Amino acid sequence: MQVIERLVLLDGSNGVDWQEAGLLHWLLGNIRAAVLAFEHAVATMQEPALCLRVQSLLDEALCQLN
Repeated sequence: MQVIERLVLLDGSNGVDWQEAGLLHWLLGNIRAAVLAFEHAVATMQEPALCLRVQSLLDEALCQLN
């Protein structure tokens, strides 16, 4: 987790790093942190297909919060 957090701090415009951070947070049970990371991933993702995948993950995480 620390490695991904450092990557995000170094280059916050890399959507893939944000996606990985979101997945790790989700696996650790930190759903709110996962949602924030997925939101950043969607905002910075360059590849449309990956953006759709992250949006799907974001939707699932938001459902878990409700």
